[in-house]
Amino acid sequence: MPPSQLKACLGLTGLVAEEPLGPGVQLVTGVAAGPVTITLDSLPAAPARPETGWEDIAEFSVEVRDGPLQLLGHFDDPEASAPRLDEQGAGTYRIRVYGRGRDTAYDATLSEPTEEYLVISWLAPAAAPQTIAAGSTTSAGWIESTRHHLERGTTWKVETGGPAEAGLAAREQRSRAESSLRAAAAKDTAPRPPTETPPN
Repeated sequence: MPPSQLKACLGLTGLVAEEPLGPGVQLVTGVAAGPVTITLDSLPAAPARPETGWEDIAEFSVEVRDGPLQLLGHFDDPEASAPRLDEQGAGTYRIRVYGRGRDTAYDATLSEPTEEYLVISWLAPAAAPQTIAAGSTTSAGWIESTRHHLERGTTWKVETGGPAEAGLAAREQRSRAESSLRAAAAKDTAPRPPTETPPN
C-alpha cells in the first residue's frame, strides 16, 4: 500500500479503527470485555494544546450530515438524552481521543474499569488521522499490527455460512473494541487488522 494510504489509516493511530459491523469508528480498548471510564466533551473551538497525563492520544476527522454523533456500545441505538459530539450541528468535526491504563488488564474480562478515556470534538476542516502519543504497549502493538496487515494487503473479511454465523464471527473478531462512534455519514474509514490465523 502506498505510504500516503498507510498514513491515512485509522488503525495507525493506535486508539481507533474502522467499525467492522457498519459505518463509524470504534474505540480500541485494552480489555477484551468489561467497563471502561469515558468522558465526552464537545468544544466550540480547538483546544490550545493536548492535555498532559495521558499515555495515548490520537485525532481523526469525521463528517456529520444529520447526526447524532454519539459514543455507543456496539449494539446500542442512538438516544436523545445521550451526550453528543456534534453539538455545533452538521459539519466536519475533529475528534481527539485520549487513553490511559490500557495495559493494566490487557485482554482481560473485567467487572470494574481499569482504563480511562477522554473524547473531545470541535468543528474543523478535514485532516488525516494523527497519532500524537503512543506510550502504551497496547497502542504500539495495534499500530504495528495494522502496519503489518496493510503492507501485506490483508483486508477485513468474515467468511461464514449464514447470517447467524456471520454475526457471531463479527462479534468475536472485534475484540478489545468496546464502543463505537457512529455518525449518519462517516467518510474517514480504514481497514481494521484481522486476527492472525496460523497456517494449516
